[in-house]
Parts: sequence; structure tokens; C-alpha cells
Amino acid sequence: MANKKIWTVNLAKLKHNRFGFDLSLPEAVDLPTYLYLKTRMNDNEEAKQKYWDSHEKIVAIIELYRNNKPLSQPPDMLYTTFEVNKNIVLPPLFMISDRFILATEVFITILQRFRLGKTQIFPVHFYDLVLDEPVNMQTYYLLNVCEYQSYFIPELGGEKLAKTQKFPLQVEGKDRYLPPAEKNESKLYFFADTALNSPVDIWHEPSIHESIFISDALATALISAGLGKIPLLPCQLVILS
Repeated sequence: MANKKIWTVNLAKLKHNRFGFDLSLPEAVDLPTYLYLKTRMNDNEEAKQKYWDSHEKIVAIIELYRNNKPLSQPPDMLYTTFEVNKNIVLPPLFMISDRFILATEVFITILQRFRLGKTQIFPVHFYDLVLDEPVNMQTYYLLNVCEYQSYFIPELGGEKLAKTQKFPLQVEGKDRYLPPAEKNESKLYFFADTALNSPVDIWHEPSIHESIFISDALATALISAGLGKIPLLPCQLVILS
């Protein structure tokens, strides 16, 4: 296990720096219809009902995503309802509204060299609804981590982990924990060294809410490509054998 580790994406930092952009989700409703209904919902009862019906479908898709479930239909647009600088440079991994996580082409190019399993990657283009034109000609990618791997050993985190990070109520009959938000906090989290032999290089730990973990090989490749500013936290491994 010499010097090898696994890493978790610091989602708290992504959330703190998130952008107020949105995704168009045609599985729920096409975007022009949704925006039209939103403008009419206060003076038209039928439009109001259709708007809320569409909104419920959108919420259902968001819940699927937050629970690391596959999406049956990809988003068709990343969009903004406020004017954005045409020269905007988005970080290699970033969060937008509704906690969707997107990546740039350079990140995805590296990621696709690795074992992804069921993880989904959906390309989208960025559109400015204010100016009714593309923000730029870049392609961004929705990242939906659908692989589940269980290496977390919460009992080793002791009372402090249970008091500060454990959900007060069980989820589907099981304990659930918040992901670590900074390096000292990550020291409360212990993982079996079998994680080093994970069959995939990016996964979700079902006991840790909305978590993303990556292999040492993937982390090294990202850092070597100059993407070291991606917020990653090292994870503590425990030898079980």
C-alpha cells in the first residue's frame, strides 16, 4: 500500500464556489415550454398547473441525480438567465444550480482513459437566454457517478464522526454520513485498503451522502495534466488483511 491512497472530491468547496447556471432537462419538459409556463402561471390556472406538473418532474430527475442513479435521457443544454462574460473560463470540475456537477473537456478526456463502469457523461453546450445566443463554443459535460463501492468503516471514526457527520435519521434503514469538507475533517474517515483494488476509478460510497471518490491513478493523472486545483481530499486507508 506504499504511499497509495484514494481521494474524495471536496463537494463542500464545489458547492461554495458553484455557478448559478441551469440544465435543460427534456425528459421533464422542453425548456421553451417551461419558461413560457413560468411567465403565465400567475394569470392562467391551466398554465400554473402545467408548470407545477413540469416542476415536479424536474425535481424527480434532480433526486435521481443526487442519489447517484442513472438518468434515462440526457440534458440538452447548459444555460444562463443572466448575461455572462463570453471569455468566461470555467474550472475543470464545477457545480451549478441543483448541485449538478459538470466538467470541462480536458477533465473528461483524462477521465475517459479510466474505468468508469456505469458512470454517465453527457455533453452539453452553454447558451445565454438573455442574448439568445451561445455563451461560447465549448462543450461541457454533466458527470453522473453511478458506480457504488463500499469501503467506508464508520466505526473507526469514533464518537466525533458520529456526533458531527452522521445524519440524525437513517436513510432506507441505514446510517448515512456527510462527506468531509476539509482535510482535518477527512481524518475522521477510514476506508478499507481493498479500495485500492476497486474495479472502477470513480465511484460513490453509499454510506456517504452525495460522495465522489477516485483512485490514486486517476488523481495522479489529473494533477499531472495541470488540474491540481480540483478540490481533492486524501482518504485514510486501513489494512484489513
